[in-house]
Amino acid sequence: MDYSKARKILEVSHLKQYFNVGKPNEVHAVDDISFDVYEGETFGLVGESGSGKTTTGRAIIHLYEPTDGEITFDGQDVSKLNTKEKQQHFRREMQMIFQDPYASLNPRMKVKDIVAEGIDINHLATSKEDRAKQVEDLLETVGLNKDHSSRYPHEFSGGQRQRIGIARALAVQPQFIIADEPISALDVSIQAQVVNLLKKLQREKNLTYLFIAHDLSMVKYISDRIGVMHYGRMLEIASSDEIYAHPCMTTQLVYYLLCQCLIQIMNEHGCKKPMMLVKNLMVRKENL
Repeated sequence: MDYSKARKILEVSHLKQYFNVGKPNEVHAVDDISFDVYEGETFGLVGESGSGKTTTGRAIIHLYEPTDGEITFDGQDVSKLNTKEKQQHFRREMQMIFQDPYASLNPRMKVKDIVAEGIDINHLATSKEDRAKQVEDLLETVGLNKDHSSRYPHEFSGGQRQRIGIARALAVQPQFIIADEPISALDVSIQAQVVNLLKKLQREKNLTYLFIAHDLSMVKYISDRIGVMHYGRMLEIASSDEIYAHPCMTTQLVYYLLCQCLIQIMNEHGCKKPMMLVKNLMVRKENL
């Protein structure tokens, strides 16, 4: 991707997201991070559990009110969307695919109503027939049968439910999709299918993704650039190839985590030679 000619669709500047501010248990979930995402690219955000990845995504889409910093989407400061029309336009242009396909779908709603929720809110259908046709087209786009529209979420597998979630996100024709660990709850055999579907949709619809995950190998497969987070900080931003070839801070992060693991083993077992307990532990280049 030629970034010199690409348009910045998202600019995150010095973003902070703190919880329980001013209290003894104050948490700095996201602590002064900055990055840009260009139109048409996939920006991967990786880190271990608790690093602030999901919180970053939710702050960007304004499910959380940021403590500090600036988020600019499509040239507009998100914090200054002070009219209902501007806010609705923002929510239409930016959508989210959630991590848990079981919890993110209302079990009491039929698939056709789940997928059409955004269509109804944004008045994108001219009639009931048009609404039904849009839902059927969306289901077929994500690889589901149009006859599935009258079923309930519990009648589907995890992979199928995530496809329903993708169809729901596509229903309002967004520019930008935040995919918050969309494959982590799925079987390994299904993960590649969902990622390939996302890549296919990106090509067909010129979508831009913020792809959040902890599996670096899958992030490398789908991402143009990768940002590595740790304890709320952005340690490194580089192309996916550079991250693999010269991991820099990523390698240091892996070593740090291994040291923490060994310290924990020593404390739990009173062992002065913890390597005896983890002699089969191997770190491969492709996992860095």
